[in-house]
Amino acid sequence: MTRWAARHPVLAVVAGYVLLRLTDLIGFAIVGGSDGRSLGETITSWDGGWFDRAAVEGWPDRVVVMDGARSLGTTWAWPPLFPLAGRLAALPFGEDAVPFALAGIAVLSGLLAALVLSRTVRPFVGAGGGVAVALLWASLPASPVLGMSYSEGLFCLLAFTSVRAATRERWVLGGAALLAAGLVRTSTLPFAVALVAAAWVAWRRPVRGATTASLVAVTVLAGTSVAAWPLAVALRAGRWDGLSQVQAAWGRSTLPFHDTLGWVKTLSLQGWPEVGLTVVMLAAATVAAIWCWRDRRYPLVLRLIGPMSVVFLLMTGVGYSGIRLLLSDLALPIWLQSLLRSTVAVVAGCLALLALRWIWIGVYVGGSPDTPPP
Repeated sequence: MTRWAARHPVLAVVAGYVLLRLTDLIGFAIVGGSDGRSLGETITSWDGGWFDRAAVEGWPDRVVVMDGARSLGTTWAWPPLFPLAGRLAALPFGEDAVPFALAGIAVLSGLLAALVLSRTVRPFVGAGGGVAVALLWASLPASPVLGMSYSEGLFCLLAFTSVRAATRERWVLGGAALLAAGLVRTSTLPFAVALVAAAWVAWRRPVRGATTASLVAVTVLAGTSVAAWPLAVALRAGRWDGLSQVQAAWGRSTLPFHDTLGWVKTLSLQGWPEVGLTVVMLAAATVAAIWCWRDRRYPLVLRLIGPMSVVFLLMTGVGYSGIRLLLSDLALPIWLQSLLRSTVAVVAGCLALLALRWIWIGVYVGGSPDTPPP
């Protein structure tokens, strides 16, 4: 990156991030206009409507609502931290402002996540490299959700904070941040495994290793981040597979690899923009995971995120909009930065990713209610 970006990394990340989100607005406006929706309706649509409902109405007494043999959607599919943050932010303006408060939180937390990411990798790639990693992350195909009333921005902020704490061997802080992330999305498993493994390796070091107390604490906190919301849903439903019953309303399964296998079996019936984008991103994530794992410059917690993210994506479902899970895969932007060393190369990479982002918007944000959400 340029010398200016290296000298002013915060300003460079902020400026680049804002520009990227503005380009996404163009895609949202085009897709929303073709569907007869305003820009505001587009960025607060799909799952955004459920987050709005959770913020305003809360979570019903009954977890599983049946209509004959079919499960109906319920806000229990979404953990509470993001909707509650939206409710709090909208208090001065009333309930009608909740969707836009959620979108604002998404944008701001995504920016903070980019800044945390830049600072986390700076010791290993330099200040300019840190800016490049942050902007490449904010350019990934699924990054338009950072401009919608979706929870990915807040999740990535907390998950990246956990990783940064781990790179500085602040294990309890890392576990606490990950526990908070688990109350935003149920996607903390890759980070939990990486965090506990790194803490365990540090504990085994004979000099200045992690204490036994910190190892136990981070293990408990990381494990709780994975189990907290599924356990809450199970207790409310009165059955261990409560979350699975909730997700059945969207045709999703909690059986590992079930949805991925179903997606593979029906590849010939899928729309090719969706299939092509998913295959490209899965292949890139796999290459990035291998590359990052082999690069010994990075601490173990960073090197583990890539492989675990790919495994987690395969476990939970490559099809539908599962590609969104790769937004929290730190290996992807780190790998891309290793390929794009100059400022010109980074700008060219961001422009290429812009095309993929607009394809993502067209595939997932547009369409009828029968199509998969973003």
